[in-house]
Amino acid sequence: MVPTPSSTVELRFRCKGLKKSDFLSQSDPFIVLYTQEAASQGILVWRSEVVMDNCNPKWNRATLSVQTLCNGDLSRLLKIECMDWERNGRHQFIGSCTVNAAEFVAGEMRSMDLINRERQARKGKRYKNSGVLILEQIECFKRNTFAEYLRGGCEISLVVGIDYTASNGSPSDPSSLHYLGASYNGQMNDYQSAITATGAILEPYDSDKRFPVYGFGGLVNGVVNHCFPLTFDPSQPEVEGVNGIMSAYSNSFQFVQLHGPTMFAPLVHQAAAIAQTFSTPSEQGVGSLKYFVLLIITDGAIMDMQQTIDELVQASTLPLSIIIVAVGNADFTAMNALDADGKVLIDSRRQRAARDIVQFVPFNQFRRNPARLAKETLAEVPTQLLEYFNMKGIQPRTPVQRAGTSHLINNASNRGMSVGSMESMESMAPSSQQV
Repeated sequence: MVPTPSSTVELRFRCKGLKKSDFLSQSDPFIVLYTQEAASQGILVWRSEVVMDNCNPKWNRATLSVQTLCNGDLSRLLKIECMDWERNGRHQFIGSCTVNAAEFVAGEMRSMDLINRERQARKGKRYKNSGVLILEQIECFKRNTFAEYLRGGCEISLVVGIDYTASNGSPSDPSSLHYLGASYNGQMNDYQSAITATGAILEPYDSDKRFPVYGFGGLVNGVVNHCFPLTFDPSQPEVEGVNGIMSAYSNSFQFVQLHGPTMFAPLVHQAAAIAQTFSTPSEQGVGSLKYFVLLIITDGAIMDMQQTIDELVQASTLPLSIIIVAVGNADFTAMNALDADGKVLIDSRRQRAARDIVQFVPFNQFRRNPARLAKETLAEVPTQLLEYFNMKGIQPRTPVQRAGTSHLINNASNRGMSVGSMESMESMAPSSQQV
C-alpha cells in the first residue's frame, strides 16, 4: 500500500560486521532512530533493545506509525545510529546512516553502511564502514482507529457485577459501602458513583440500552450465590439503562443478605458466555459490531485467584474488557496481578492470555474527581477493543450516525476522559491488521 500519515509500519533490523568499540570484548549494540529537522539535531522517535556481546545482532520487531516516524512528512530524512551500550550510560558511537523517510518506508533501502566519521578520518582510504545495517523486514499497515469503529456503529455493551459480601457492611449502617440513606440528599455511595461514571459514557453506545446486572457473594433464598441477576430472573438479567442499574441495585437488598466469600470466576465466566456469541467475524455478521465491558465493583481481595486467572485467559480471545473498581480501604495488592500490564497471564494449564483485558482502578484515588474516575476506569478500553478486532481481522463498518454520541467523537482531547471522550485514548491504541 502507499504509505500515508495514518499508516503504521512494522520493521526489523539486523547488523553484520559491527566494529568493536571495546578491545577485549564484543559490542553490546542497540539502534536509535531520529527524524531530522532543519532547526535541530534530530528528534528521537525509537530505540531498540540492547543485544549483548554480538557483532552481528538481530533486534526484535518494532511497530511505529508514520506519524511518529517522521511527523507524517515522508520527505524528511531519518538518521539511524548504532551504539555500543555501556553500564555507566556513556554509550559508545559505532556508526550511523541517513535515509529518506519515503524510501525507508517503501523498503527501497535494505542495506546501509554505518559510517563513523572519526574512524573514517583516521583510516582514510582503508576505511569502508563500521558495519552494515540491514532492514530485514518492513511492512506497511492500515491503521484503524477507535473512532472509526465508533463511527461505524460498533456497540459497547456494559455488564455489571456488584459485591454483596459481608465486609461491605449493612446497607442501613452509615459507615457501610452499601449505605443508601444518603441517596435522599442526592449523594451516592461508592458503588453508585462507579456505576454512574462508567455507565454514563457507555450507555449511548448500546442500541437497546439494556444491561445485564449481577451480584456475587450474597445469600439469595438462603443459598450463597456468586453470580445472580439483580432481576432475580436468570432468563432476563437485563435492566433498562443506567437508571435501571441504579434501581435494581437499590432494590436488591430486600432479597439479598450480605455473605461471602469474594469470588470472581463465576461472574467472569458468565460475562464471557455473553461475549462468546460475538466472538468470530462470522458471528459479528454484516451488521453492527459488538464489544462488551464487564464492570466489577468490589471491596476486598478475591479468594479464587487461580480460577479467575483461568477464566481471564479463556476470555482473552473474546470481545470483552473487564474493569475492576476497588472500593473501601482493604489491601488490594494481590488484585494488581489480574491487571497484566507489561506481562502475560498464564493459566493453570500453562496457556497464555491472547491479550490483556483487565483494568484495575482504586476508587479512593479518584473519589473527589468524577471526571478522573471516568478517565481511569475506561482508559484501556480503546486499546483492548482495537487489539481484539485486529486479532480477529475485523474492519470498521461504514460510518453511521447515532443519537447522543457525537460529543464522544468530536470533543476528544489529548488523553482526556471526561464524560464523552473515550475516543481521546485512540492514540494509545495499536494499529489494525495488515493491508
